[in-house]
Amino acid sequence: MKKIVSIVAALAMATAMFADPVANVAVVEFTGNAKVTWGVNLDDNKTGFKNETDTSMKLQLFEHGTKATESNANVWGEIVVTSENYSNPAGSMINGIAKDQGVKNITPRVDKALLHIGPAWVGILSGDTQVGDMTPVVAVKGSNPWQDLTDVNGRNMKIYNVGKNATQGITIGFQADNIVKVEADIRSNLDPDGNKYTDVYATAIQADLLAVPNLTFSVGVAHNLTIGKKSTENSLNDDAFFAKAAYELAINDTFYVKPQAAMSLETPAWGGIAKDSKKINATAAVLFGWNKNEIQSWSGVKYLNQWDGSIADDRIKTSNGASVALHVVSQSATDDNNYAHGVTYGDLMIGAFDAGTLVPGLTFGANLEITDFIYGRKWEDKDGKDVIEEIAKAFDVSRDEYVRKGHYAKKTLTAEAKYSIAVGEGNVAPKAGFVMKDKFVKTNDKGLEEYKFDFKKCFFGVELSGFVPYTTFEVMYDNADLDTTKGTLDVSCKISL
Repeated sequence: MKKIVSIVAALAMATAMFADPVANVAVVEFTGNAKVTWGVNLDDNKTGFKNETDTSMKLQLFEHGTKATESNANVWGEIVVTSENYSNPAGSMINGIAKDQGVKNITPRVDKALLHIGPAWVGILSGDTQVGDMTPVVAVKGSNPWQDLTDVNGRNMKIYNVGKNATQGITIGFQADNIVKVEADIRSNLDPDGNKYTDVYATAIQADLLAVPNLTFSVGVAHNLTIGKKSTENSLNDDAFFAKAAYELAINDTFYVKPQAAMSLETPAWGGIAKDSKKINATAAVLFGWNKNEIQSWSGVKYLNQWDGSIADDRIKTSNGASVALHVVSQSATDDNNYAHGVTYGDLMIGAFDAGTLVPGLTFGANLEITDFIYGRKWEDKDGKDVIEEIAKAFDVSRDEYVRKGHYAKKTLTAEAKYSIAVGEGNVAPKAGFVMKDKFVKTNDKGLEEYKFDFKKCFFGVELSGFVPYTTFEVMYDNADLDTTKGTLDVSCKISL
């Protein structure tokens, strides 16, 4: 009979009370509104009404509580269990359809579980063995901000985590006062059935400099430890490196400058080619900011920080200021015939935003995005001869023209503003915005694309509030495609609690 011997190191940590969650039933939200809109489609002159309602009530069931262990010993176990303030959606309705009914599960979480050994510690919670993740702080994140810079269809300035990921294991950490902090993860993965005996290991080490105020500086490396089971999939890398730096320099009490940079290096297979494969992601940005803040959204927003002006993403933030950012990706590999392949592409983003701090009542934002601001290709034979140059000559175009086919540097300019003006007891808020884009015109006789920079869509209108208690009136013209439609004109009345 075969026996499986498992040596298990188990750390049992008891909890001592800090503060239990406290029952405190209260109504924390009770809102509702009703809106009627009449509009005309200027393309076919058809008209119509639309009624909308939105109600919501939330109950607070209990307040935040924490249990944690404490000790003055050199070696001791620390655990922190937390429950947040919990508000249950007691009921809500949108256009007469019930939403969020019933009591949800209430689950506390373990925030920390550490074995302290002097200035070092061993963490025993699940985690990861990746390094990276940096999004620069800029004035405006862009019109399609959450897309990864992995293809020409959607870009942003973020550097994502890199390295082979394993989740089950430990973190060994050490901090020397406020000078430096170092953490190393050693982890394995479970198999699909939850079995931990997989022999699949990975590690990651990250160091953070703490000694300089207002300076962020981190470096990290990740490595696949599993001998004989090296990765070949695009999503799993055997080796990875990451570094980031940012410094905030105050000019005075109002203005500051924040340069930022980050880069990652990983070794994924590319297009089925794994030999000498590497991928570099790099981003750099400078924010000239004022009246420091980061807000999730701003009243009147329609285009900026949204996908095509229709789906909001509240994870995206804006900052008062003006910024410029550049993100570049470079990937290369060698095929089985020893031909060298490579591609480099990058985007430029210039933006400005202010939430009424420069001119009271005026909120504005503008952003210029240039996709494929940088674009280059490499294709060399085993003797170092440029294959692309020879192909371009055959098509009677320059090398750059041939490489740029399908990768023209396309511009998108987005701008919008809202100005709130107090008039007696009420408020008048005109607002407007537009989007300009490079529009495809034709393919010339050399097979090259030609574009024209022109208006794509626009909106303008006015809100009237405060003149009638609890009531807002709005007149809005909106055109989502100036090339094909005349747009719509809507007049609405909204009554809110």
